[in-house]
Amino acid sequence: MADNFDMAECDEQTQLLFDHLRVQQVLGASIFSVRPSTALLNSVDEFITHWQIKRDQSRRGIVEVVPEATS
Repeated sequence: MADNFDMAECDEQTQLLFDHLRVQQVLGASIFSVRPSTALLNSVDEFITHWQIKRDQSRRGIVEVVPEATS
């Protein structure tokens, strides 16, 4: 997520995606987001590479969601 992202600007359906426990109950998914300023590593790409590896050393699927441009 961009550092200036404000969930309050999202509609209710989209806000669900940022409530980790609720989205897991409603959609059966684990969804996480990260802001570049809080990635905890040198870059977002490095963070994604590290986060993709699960405890059993297999890889989890990671999807990047890019907002649609508005005119």
